[in-house]
Amino acid sequence: MIDALNAVDIPRRAPLVIASAGGYPKDINLYQTIKLLSNALAAVEPGGTMILLSRCGEGFGSEDVERQLTAYTSMEEREKALRSTFSIGSYVGFLFAEAAEKQTFILVTDMDAACFARTGIIAVKTLDEALDVARQRNGGSLSMKTILMPHGATTLPRLPR
Repeated sequence: MIDALNAVDIPRRAPLVIASAGGYPKDINLYQTIKLLSNALAAVEPGGTMILLSRCGEGFGSEDVERQLTAYTSMEEREKALRSTFSIGSYVGFLFAEAAEKQTFILVTDMDAACFARTGIIAVKTLDEALDVARQRNGGSLSMKTILMPHGATTLPRLPR
């Protein structure tokens, strides 16, 4: 049923994905933004660039998410902590940090960039700033295949079988 309502066929993954959570309440905090991240990851090619737009007015949304992103400096430390005291929030935080290890991950958010200092997540305040960062990271150009996901938290990219 969900597949029929929300799946969108894409011919292949793209080097650039620009995705919005779709506004309130889908972008209320980073914990809720995991839905957007999961769908964007399904659309971006390995090593590509993701620009995710999620206001996160209520911050991390979970102490466990916050701890995963702020208390550790390496993925090894994060994984060790996750394995020792698993929680869904810790897993969500781990997935955000892991995504930033594998892609250029730019987050347009109201959250302070310092919240992500121990991760590879690049937090900016505007889409224009995000596009400038993406351009710099991609050799000064954004002339590449791009997938736009205006309702990314509820859009399921589906690759050909």
